[in-house]
Amino acid sequence: MTGSLILVLLVSCQSEIQNSFVHGLNKTLSTENRSQYSLNFKYFRDDDSVDNRTVLAFYPTFAEVNCTNKEIKLKVNTKRSRFNVLEQLENEEQIYDEDDEEFMEHAIDLVHQLGSGSFDESSGLITIEYKIIENNDFKLLDQANELHDVEKYNEALNVLEELSPEASEQVCILYLKAKIYNELKEYNSSIGYLTQALERSPLNDNLLYSRAHRYNKLGETKLALGDLDASRSINPTHYEIYYLYDKIYSDHDDYRQAIRYSSLGLTYRDDDYFYNLRGWNYYMNDNLELGLLDFEKAIQIEPNNANSYEGIAAIYIEQGHFDEALNLINKSIELDGVNTNRLNQIAYINSEIGKYDKAVISYYKAIDTGQPNSRTYNNLGWIHMEHKRFNEAISVYEKAIDKGFGSELLFNNLGTAYFFKNRFKEAVSYFEITKDYDEGLNTFSYAWLAKSYIKLGNLDEAFKNVKTVITLNPEYSDGLHESWELESTPLDLLLIELENAAITAERTDIVNQLKIIREQL
Repeated sequence: MTGSLILVLLVSCQSEIQNSFVHGLNKTLSTENRSQYSLNFKYFRDDDSVDNRTVLAFYPTFAEVNCTNKEIKLKVNTKRSRFNVLEQLENEEQIYDEDDEEFMEHAIDLVHQLGSGSFDESSGLITIEYKIIENNDFKLLDQANELHDVEKYNEALNVLEELSPEASEQVCILYLKAKIYNELKEYNSSIGYLTQALERSPLNDNLLYSRAHRYNKLGETKLALGDLDASRSINPTHYEIYYLYDKIYSDHDDYRQAIRYSSLGLTYRDDDYFYNLRGWNYYMNDNLELGLLDFEKAIQIEPNNANSYEGIAAIYIEQGHFDEALNLINKSIELDGVNTNRLNQIAYINSEIGKYDKAVISYYKAIDTGQPNSRTYNNLGWIHMEHKRFNEAISVYEKAIDKGFGSELLFNNLGTAYFFKNRFKEAVSYFEITKDYDEGLNTFSYAWLAKSYIKLGNLDEAFKNVKTVITLNPEYSDGLHESWELESTPLDLLLIELENAAITAERTDIVNQLKIIREQL
């Protein structure tokens, strides 16, 4: 039954062309919710009998989004009248039978455009290179990628406009455009191209993961989590999805959920990466002992993990071990250079041991890095507040707001600084803003609103806010009160201020009600 071989590869092709290859791919959605490609072959023998074979392969999504061209090799076994498939992996040959389940699980890089091939008649080996896009378009793609890599994004987009209409519709081209618009911080445009790509390949976990990233940057948390859940259902082994879960939940101060997902990430990447992430989550969740264990594990795996030294330093700072913390911060700087958090740590230690001038210098250095965070501005402004440098505090806090670091704490402190500059209307406006952060449950804000209204002569509003303070928490704390070591409690001082103002204004109704409040307290 053996003889000369005439191979015709038929996929979506009607004609049979001898001594040449006609080939392509059919793409369908498999029952396993993954993109599945089928290669259909016909083997013609000398006696005119025909052997039909179909080889199935799942398409690797990373290849689809990166326009990967790769070779696959098919070997004809003429004695058994069946096909074996040979794939080159890192120069080691692995042979799979088309009925082998292991082969079904291994994704071979196949794409749906026509490619080119060769046939070694002596060995029966067919070599086929499948291409997503043709040669001229591929050259343009290479050029666009090179421009992207050197941050010439608009020029890269111009090159992509020269692609043929067929190439422009490919998933990998849409993905590259999404990457470019992401770098340009045009996240809605980036999402638009990813959505187009998902219309062509709806079960591509990489595309879903990438769109989740863009949604998260726009603050669309529910949409981001929805795409992550979908990506995870397709490919739960993609460890980067657990990083993004971790980031989303930690950014929303939900450290228990962040710990859950960084723990899941360890299932698929058992190195220092997720131990370090989980260590920070434990630290932020006040689980210092567990955080310390994870940081130590990360360093055990990777002794040069600077971020984990920084994490242990943060724990030592919480425990008051400042000398040990400084040694570890210096170690992290030695390994990985200066960053904002390390400068913040050094500044905080200096402020705790009374070296305020050094602390201020470190905080300003952190701002000069170009990547300050809210802690940098809050802590620097607070040092100015403690030393009654209110103009400097206002300047720092307003810069923080311009940078997008507005927070309940920052607006409270800014309002307090304006109060001490006798700019009471501005103070009131900032204390009012803080109500948007905690649904009106910030006792501190109501206390300083009362103080501000006293200064403005609006004693009714002042008394109204005093009553709210007493309802919420009459034993509230005040950082400046503690820092300046003032006598009496913050509430006692507030009641005295209001009472004196009421007496001066001859508001006996308020004076009498304050007496009743004192008796009840």
